[in-house]
Amino acid sequence: MTNIASLILILYAFFLLLPLPVLSSGAGYQGGGGAGGTTLPGGTSGQIQYNNGGAFGGTSNITLPQLPTGMTGQMQCRLYLTSGSPYTDATNATNTYVGPAGGGNNVALPDATGNVYTTLPLSEITTAVPAGYFRIYDVFLHNNSGTVAESQTAWDSGGQVSGTITSVSIANPAVISTSNTTGIAVGDLIGVAGIVGTVGTNSSIGLNSRVFKIASIVANTSITLETGINTASLAYTSSGNWYRIPVARTTGLTYANGQYHQSGALNNIYVGTYMVDGTGLGYAQDNTSSRLNWNYFNRVNKQLIAQDTTSTWTYATGAWRPRDNNIYPGVGRNEFITGITEDAYSGSIQSYTSNATSGNYQYQELAINTVAPGTSTALVAAGFNQQTGFLSAQGNFVPTLGYSFAQALEAPYPATSMTWYGYSNTSLSYNGAGSSFIQGRF
Repeated sequence: MTNIASLILILYAFFLLLPLPVLSSGAGYQGGGGAGGTTLPGGTSGQIQYNNGGAFGGTSNITLPQLPTGMTGQMQCRLYLTSGSPYTDATNATNTYVGPAGGGNNVALPDATGNVYTTLPLSEITTAVPAGYFRIYDVFLHNNSGTVAESQTAWDSGGQVSGTITSVSIANPAVISTSNTTGIAVGDLIGVAGIVGTVGTNSSIGLNSRVFKIASIVANTSITLETGINTASLAYTSSGNWYRIPVARTTGLTYANGQYHQSGALNNIYVGTYMVDGTGLGYAQDNTSSRLNWNYFNRVNKQLIAQDTTSTWTYATGAWRPRDNNIYPGVGRNEFITGITEDAYSGSIQSYTSNATSGNYQYQELAINTVAPGTSTALVAAGFNQQTGFLSAQGNFVPTLGYSFAQALEAPYPATSMTWYGYSNTSLSYNGAGSSFIQGRF
């Protein structure tokens, strides 16, 4: 071995014994390898030299995140609609509550900079549901001089888009007459409330309290709903309003330190989202028909169920329509709210049908935010060619941000009289017919 080679080996061995380069925290670190390794404090940054079994492996530049002072990550809370019961269903709730959940009552809340946290005990906070229809609200917690406080912000905080209804056509599709169409576009969802007459109040296809997709607009004249919203044999008397359902927040959310904050107010920690629906002035829902209350922390699995309890019904038109011509939540559709799109949901639909002629197809579909079949928003679909049979299908989907509805659809092809069986039919052969389900985390 030459003298030069010996010198190189000596220098290499010497450098392996040196500590790693000094990092910006002011200390040098040398890991021992293996499972024990070396733990570096948050905020450390610089260049690290590493080896692999004694052989030089190279260098890496790293920056380890610095957790804010006092941040424990504890958010033992939920947004709910029944006092003292953070996981209980509610119907026509007039108050929202933020209270302890998740095994404790501690919440770690930041200061205005978002960098210094204080852990505080949480007692249930009660807030009245705002008077109105079809508005979505975000709920936040903040530290108010050592006390946990709540605030709420509407998604359309810049002003709700709405208009007056002057008449509704008795047709399929239904056409709403209105002198104001400013702020809406084809494809938007609108809610309807306050119509006097059966076109509003009918328990199956009435427009009141329901949400619809806009198919077309004549500026400041009319709004045409999707084909399948059939108001034939109903009557419009007077009154009514439509309300645009927002699809995005005017005041957004900022993600920092593993949590969502209200944009422009880092001391406000995002807790969840709820919606005031069209059932009554200032009502909120969290039940198997309408899951319009969503939590960011301590979410749990909850189910949505739509079951038509009519014994049987017939349908002979070779075109898609809402199942049993019904758009009522819990019967023909379900509705739900999503504050952050993090979870995949599952859905299923099932039916039992019969007809006198062989060679006919029975079809069903569970469609998201539409009553039109075969679109990109379709969740599950199935069909078969036989005289009598049970039809079932299932699938998974990621919900869109904000409000959604899942509508059960049906169709016979070709056009022929077909009998459909409801959930209440006493025969075990039809058990589960006329049903659809959504499983998600709320």
